[in-house]
Amino acid sequence: MMNILLLRKYVWKFLRILEISLCSILICALLAMVGACSSLLSLPTSGGISQIPRKARQDRLIYSNPPGPQKNAEPEDIVRGFLDALPSGLQRGSFSVAHEFLSSTVRHSWKPRASSTIYTGDLGVQREARNLDGTGASQLITVAISVSIVGRVGLDGTYQPVQQHKKEILTFKLTKAKSQWRIASLDNGVLISRQDFDQVFRQVTLYQPSRSCEAFIPDVRWFGRHDWKRYALSQLLSSPPKWLDRVVRNIVEYKVSLVSVSGDNSAVRVTVSSNFAVLPRDVQALVVRMIKLTISGHDDDSSVSVYAGENDFTHADKNVKYTSSSASQSVYSVSSRHLLSLALTSAIRVGEIPIDVSQPSFTYSNHKAVIIDGNHRAQCIDSDGSACGVLFDGQQVSYVTAGMGLQVWAVSADGRSVMVAQNEQRTYQRIQLNLPAQYVIRSIAVSPEGERMVVVLSQGASAQTVLYGIVRNDKKEVAGLSDSNLTLSYKSNISMASFYNDTIVVYATNPDGSGVQRAYRQSMPGLEIAQSLPEVPVIAIAAGQISSSQKLAVLCVDRTVRGIGGSLTGGWQIMDTQAVALSQR
Repeated sequence: MMNILLLRKYVWKFLRILEISLCSILICALLAMVGACSSLLSLPTSGGISQIPRKARQDRLIYSNPPGPQKNAEPEDIVRGFLDALPSGLQRGSFSVAHEFLSSTVRHSWKPRASSTIYTGDLGVQREARNLDGTGASQLITVAISVSIVGRVGLDGTYQPVQQHKKEILTFKLTKAKSQWRIASLDNGVLISRQDFDQVFRQVTLYQPSRSCEAFIPDVRWFGRHDWKRYALSQLLSSPPKWLDRVVRNIVEYKVSLVSVSGDNSAVRVTVSSNFAVLPRDVQALVVRMIKLTISGHDDDSSVSVYAGENDFTHADKNVKYTSSSASQSVYSVSSRHLLSLALTSAIRVGEIPIDVSQPSFTYSNHKAVIIDGNHRAQCIDSDGSACGVLFDGQQVSYVTAGMGLQVWAVSADGRSVMVAQNEQRTYQRIQLNLPAQYVIRSIAVSPEGERMVVVLSQGASAQTVLYGIVRNDKKEVAGLSDSNLTLSYKSNISMASFYNDTIVVYATNPDGSGVQRAYRQSMPGLEIAQSLPEVPVIAIAAGQISSSQKLAVLCVDRTVRGIGGSLTGGWQIMDTQAVALSQR
């Protein structure tokens, strides 16, 4: 028996040793095969295939390293290589690789920062013409690029959309230099794909000081990610855009200029011209606060220091009363003739609406509501349900919304003008907009700080959504709208709009003949992004505090109010039922 046990023990040890040996042999064989496959299947790094390696950095951006021109490349490939090198130029602040595709003459005259054209879809590249010498050899070749344009970013960083993805043909003329094709003629500026936009450009908000109130007005710009601080501050210290003319204080009269910007995001030093030291203290304080806000987005950021020469003005803004934050707005609905506040988790009744509401827009402030009654008049209703008068002398209106303080804005019934009633007065002002022929105003939206207005215009199926500045007098009363406007969108059939916050606007169409309804959002002005909507058609939109957080709200045809928050990419939740009107304040 003992012998049998010893035999089993030795057999077991032998099998374990054999198993380990076989596993080792198998692993070595696999490693050898992998090494062999690696050498056989690795991609070539030379010849006809061009590699564009990309490096991921901690800022989560993708930085491309485009190659220069290949030897004996065809004209079409030279143009493609040049276009591939453009995003890297804006990212890194150097167009050295793009310059390699240009002739020596054009290399010094081409101005890449003159403008940026944003396109979508694929580029159509075609050799258009060739000129031959006496031997039949090509001396000049024209390559045409067919592209669908969605917008442009100007030298000042302002984004401008184009109508309905405009098709354009861009031409590049090429000649030979030292037997190699090079671009000898092209337009100034760069061509950037929509997919590369966020990788190449940084959204920067310039904070312009209002003339009528102690608030900063956001002015969104887009600059190449390299050295964006320098370009942004240079624009901040220059004249404000035309659409804010007479709306903001123009500090250009003080002739402050930017000298330098140094440091990283953790410690930025801004140096301005020496004449800054002799300016009035209130001007110094205002400019320092504007610089800090533009660089960091915070009212008082210790990471940003401001100097004039060797004089430190970093804390000159400690007593500035201007603020960049707007008071949070609440969202209200009219439901079963009750006026409800949706600001908290549960809806709270704040008033009564004893008459039928004919339009889904209304306003509420200072315990008073203004609704559009069955006769299309703006009717004032006290919180106890009693009537408190008719606004705008009983003129018919098609839309009402709230403005700064107790101001109430309305769109005239003919859609050619806007009206504003100020501080509960029965007097009002009519403002005629310089509209194109046959265009009418569909809806309006006033920004949280009350100094900007989005106006939705339409002409049949065509539409244009624009941004105006609101001009005020010394009493903070509305004196008119800015003479110029800024186009935000050319999307057709837009019928409603709302500010989601200080810089983001959301707008939506009516359902088309197939029942399809679309919505968009943008950091205005900027690229349009498709916004999801509930499956039920929407007839009004608003934004503000809902259930104790910032949300976008919509009123649907089934009389539900639904909300979505955060980045506006989640799911819609029902906030109210049996609603007939929606408002924000």
